[in-house]
Amino acid sequence: MRNVITTELTKLRRQIYIKLLQKIISGKYNEIPKISKEIIKEGSIPQGQDVYKTKITIDETIKIILGTDYSKTKDLELYELIPEMEAILKGESPLMNKSGKVINIIREICDGCPLPSYHITDMCRNCSAKYCINSCPRNAIPIVDGKPKIDSEKCVGCGLCAKNCPYGAIIKIQRPCVSACAVGATYSDENGFVLIDDEKCVQCGECAVACPFGAIVESSSIGQVAVRLGKEPMVAIFAPASVAQFGPRVSLGQFKKALKEVGFVDAFEVAIGADMVAKEEAEYVEEKS
Repeated sequence: MRNVITTELTKLRRQIYIKLLQKIISGKYNEIPKISKEIIKEGSIPQGQDVYKTKITIDETIKIILGTDYSKTKDLELYELIPEMEAILKGESPLMNKSGKVINIIREICDGCPLPSYHITDMCRNCSAKYCINSCPRNAIPIVDGKPKIDSEKCVGCGLCAKNCPYGAIIKIQRPCVSACAVGATYSDENGFVLIDDEKCVQCGECAVACPFGAIVESSSIGQVAVRLGKEPMVAIFAPASVAQFGPRVSLGQFKKALKEVGFVDAFEVAIGADMVAKEEAEYVEEKS
């Protein structure tokens, strides 16, 4: 299980959700395009990231979490969505995501991470044995400036050098989104930007969690839910892991209470459904045996 760490990107996403919901609940749809300006003005820019990249991250994330089909809205400015906002929040706009696709890629944010490769780090002691050189089946590790260096043109990625280095000085660089995908659905285009094979993708969202640049974003129905809260009975069904994002100071009871306070008539863990199914199956097997 991936460790839950509150990062600068996590903080930025929370700000996006908070600002967006405030605009939606208050009916100030025309102010949605101003969200990026408000967040940047408040200084919520990830350390080391420029204003332009932060604005793109915010604006494109908003389009996706509004539940629109990103293939239709990625070339639109946020202000162009305002006339459609009521229809979007009702789920009736032709711009809505009807395909069931959850994972979306913001190409402008993708860092084009290095392809999988091995690198000799500064931990190398330049030992006399040269385990790395002698274990390489392709003679891909010459001595450069007095120290071993991997020739990426010859390296086939077998990893024998890393396995045999007594100092653990050789590491494998892997794209986080590729490492996180258990079904091999993430890959790169000719420029190194991430792509997703929709035939393989199971929409688990692990790549979105793993991407340290916020370039992979999951679709949401939070806007559609927000406009209905308090107007009709709604029950929240949440994953048990949802509570973990708030750390040890927030209990399951507090989380359920908060959901009710924002307007849900009740809240249940989705795992209860699994328990109910298991109980029914057990009774069925006992009855038939």
